Amino acid sequence: MRDGDSYVLNGSKMFISGGGRSDVYAIMARTADTGPSGISCFLVPAPSAGLTFGKQERKLGWRTQPTSAVFLENVRVPAENRLGKEGDGFRIAMRGLNGGRCECPRGGACAGVPGTGWLVLSWGRGARCNSETSDDASP
Repeated sequence: MRDGDSYVLNGSKMFISGGGRSDVYAIMARTADTGPSGISCFLVPAPSAGLTFGKQERKLGWRTQPTSAVFLENVRVPAENRLGKEGDGFRIAMRGLNGGRCECPRGGACAGVPGTGWLVLSWGRGARCNSETSDDASP
């Protein structure tokens, strides 16, 4: 929900790679009731007031990837932390799934944010990467 020069985010998501261990989280949040065009993307730094995490999951397989639930309770995010325009979040997420991943230099799990040149590593390290995206892919 927009509140002046910021947004207030509420919600939760289970089984998040890097949950509780990363320095920044890309959060997709509903900003309008208009289907996919009502989703916006925000970068939420850790720590942020109201951003909390569940216990680390005990997984059967890949134990090197920290994983937990993420909870947002009245997390205030400056409007300048929104990636792209309001309503671009679904497009940004789908571009990421459709080939926006970059190779991780240290072998960890990662996700690229298309059009931004940003790569978020699960262990809380941010790095730049070169992305080859078309003009319509940039947020």
